[in-house]
Amino acid sequence: MWLSWLISTILSTLYFCVLVMLTFDELIYPEIGRRLLEIRKGKYTQEQLAEALAVRGVQLKRASIANIENGKQRVMLHILYEIAELLKVDISKLLPTIAEVRGTNGKQKNETADVAWAKDLTKKATQTEGER
Repeated sequence: MWLSWLISTILSTLYFCVLVMLTFDELIYPEIGRRLLEIRKGKYTQEQLAEALAVRGVQLKRASIANIENGKQRVMLHILYEIAELLKVDISKLLPTIAEVRGTNGKQKNETADVAWAKDLTKKATQTEGER
C-alpha cells in the first residue's frame, strides 16, 4: 500500500516538473517554425529565402532558416516581419495566439511523450490504490 502511494507521489511530482519545464518559449518557437515552413513551401526554398533576406540586409543563412522551422532557433521580431513581407502574408499568419500555444484551458497544447507517460502511470497507480 505504501509502495503504491510512493509511486503515485513520485509520478505526480514528475508530471508537475515536466509541465513546468515546458515554458512558453519552448512551445511558441516550434509553432512559429511550423507556420513558416508551411507558408514558405511552394514560394521559396530555404536558400532562396535566405538570399532574398540578404538583399534586404538581413543576414540569415539557409541553416538558420532550417533551425527556425524546426523550432531549434529563435527568430527576432524584425526578421519575422521581413519574412512575412517576402512571403506576402500578414505577420499574424506566422505568430500563434497564446490560446493556440497553450490550449484553450490553460494547459500546454502539445504534451511530450514523457508527460503522457507520467499521466498514464499516475492514473494507473491511483486506480490500483483505489482497488485495494
